[in-house]
Amino acid sequence: EFAPGGTGLRFRQTMNAWCIRWLLSLLCVLYNVRVECIFGISRLVAQRNVPKNTYRPVPLFVMLQLDTVHPQKNHLSTPDALKYQLLELKRAGAEGVMVDVWWGVVEAQGPKQYNWTGYDELVELVEQAGLKLQCVMSFHQCGGNVGDACFIPLPKWVVEVGDGNHDIFYTDADLNRNRESLSLGVDTQPLFRGRTPLDMYEDFMRAFVEHFRDKIPS
Repeated sequence: EFAPGGTGLRFRQTMNAWCIRWLLSLLCVLYNVRVECIFGISRLVAQRNVPKNTYRPVPLFVMLQLDTVHPQKNHLSTPDALKYQLLELKRAGAEGVMVDVWWGVVEAQGPKQYNWTGYDELVELVEQAGLKLQCVMSFHQCGGNVGDACFIPLPKWVVEVGDGNHDIFYTDADLNRNRESLSLGVDTQPLFRGRTPLDMYEDFMRAFVEHFRDKIPS
């Protein structure tokens, strides 16, 4: 992914900047705003012909890379590069960023063994940049789809249940099993050491709220 001499990293940063400018251009069309370029950074400003009492700023949240938190190490994958990106987003006028909170990273070691280390590091960097953070609880596998640059499976202890009970996964007419997520058909079945999938999702989200309680606005 990264060419010798850091060329790949520069390419990714260039692509990120291009994506930000593309999003800003789209917002110009949808919300009647225009883009100014200041010190090479685009920012949204109101059209001069829009009455002040009708103009509403559009909060822009930018999705972070899928592997912002390293899938195996549970630390930020590229903290220095991420810090730079966050500061650039702040200068560009972004309100905040969005990140996937991967079930397969946080609860990888065992049932209710939650490790938020990588996300603690992310919250600290986002706060330092003066941005807001949106967290999406992701109870599915990452990898194997278009645009996926990393692989984050379901927790191993969850997948192991499927080795003996294939019906916990979605299955097509040819009996191909999709191991990217649990089937809705087992939502209420206590197949996972006495817990149902709904129990596991609820426990995960409760643990998230409890851990980050001081960071969540009331």
